[in-house]
Amino acid sequence: MTQIIIIFLLFLWLLLLIFINYKYRSKIGRILNLIDKPDKIRKKHKFDVPLIASFPLLIIFFSYSIVIEPSNIVLQKILLLSSIFFMVGVLDDLYEISYIKKSILSVIILTIFLKFNNELLISKTVFEIFNLNIYLIESHSLFLTIICLIILVNTFNFTDGINGISSIIAILWLLSLVFLNISPNNYLIFFSICIFLNAIPIFFGKYFLGDSGTLFLGIFIGLVTINAFNLQNNNISYEKIFIIFMIPGLDMIRLVFLRLINNKNPFLPDRNHLHHILIDRYTLFKTLIIYSCLVITPIIFSKIFAIQSIYIIIFGIILYSLTYLKLIKV
Repeated sequence: MTQIIIIFLLFLWLLLLIFINYKYRSKIGRILNLIDKPDKIRKKHKFDVPLIASFPLLIIFFSYSIVIEPSNIVLQKILLLSSIFFMVGVLDDLYEISYIKKSILSVIILTIFLKFNNELLISKTVFEIFNLNIYLIESHSLFLTIICLIILVNTFNFTDGINGISSIIAILWLLSLVFLNISPNNYLIFFSICIFLNAIPIFFGKYFLGDSGTLFLGIFIGLVTINAFNLQNNNISYEKIFIIFMIPGLDMIRLVFLRLINNKNPFLPDRNHLHHILIDRYTLFKTLIIYSCLVITPIIFSKIFAIQSIYIIIFGIILYSLTYLKLIKV
């Protein structure tokens, strides 16, 4: 009963943080110089928008850790590394750091942090299709973990293009870890609700996550997934993990490939993302619904059908491809 009351008070604390962030968004944005200016090409919002949406999330995540799970050292370490990447994102929002410099900085931070926190390294290789289950030596674990986190963060960053879609994807990813019995942690449900409540002003374009938000949530989700994967006794496969992140991942692969064959920088932003194609044809609400359905359909199929994950992956690739081809023909 006491914990329920504390959870309720934490939600009230979050609502207060969101209210303050919303009411004083312009002032906070100007003071910190965290402003996203429209360019009428890729950024089609009409006014300057503060990049401060992640501030309440950072505070409430740490508040939960301190009040509800003070003995959960792993969660505290995850939040510490996530907050470091939050600061990297703030710097990127302020100075538009080049992708090369940001990647090098990210690799350095991850290498130093993970060297001293082995429990957050991917500990084993589990491929369902090859019936493979082996533990990794530390150097291989470190390399694989850094590569996977960098890819996931970039995948998540690629989704940040229309109001609220990154928040929706973050919620779906976290809840999928619970839905597929990969993670039993109750805090994932709490954090998902927090992300949704915080996203309400984002839906209306009052402020955006910015790189500070996408880096913070991207690293957080990646580390939570790794921690849950390592703790699994029933050996959840790489394929099942991939299914959760598949649709945004396929979109990133398509974008990088198209940019490369067109001799463009694969990491410079454009409006060829799936969510941009959708928003150019439908309303924001309908776009969020369609994209969400694309993300969760393979995940639901993975839960209800007792078949190898590779078949779900093939289905997801076909689903994504048919959707994209249908949209570009409209």
